Amino acid sequence: MGMPTHEQVQQKIRDAEAAMPAALEAGQRLEMAMQEQNFSGYLRREFHRCKKSSLAIVEETGITRHDLSQFLEGRGTLTSQQIDRLVVCLDIQLAPVKR
Repeated sequence: MGMPTHEQVQQKIRDAEAAMPAALEAGQRLEMAMQEQNFSGYLRREFHRCKKSSLAIVEETGITRHDLSQFLEGRGTLTSQQIDRLVVCLDIQLAPVKR
C-alpha cells in the first residue's frame, strides 16, 4: 500500500466534515442524558466513570452496542435484566433509601 493520493486525502476530509454534525449532535445527547437527575442519569455517569472499555461492558453484560448506545444517548431504555447486569458490571452498590 502506497501513500494515499491527494484526491483520496481530500475525500477523507470531506467524509469527516460530513459526519461532524451527527457526531456533535450525539455528543450533546450523551451529555444531556448523563446530566439527568434520575437513576438512568446516575447509571450513565457511572458508565462514563468506569475504567472498563465499552466493548468489555458489552461483552460482560450481553447488552448490544446499539442498545447501550441508545441508552447512553437517552434515546432508548434498558430492560430490568439489562440494568441488573449493568449495575453488577459497573460494581455499583445500591442501598435502600429511608423515607
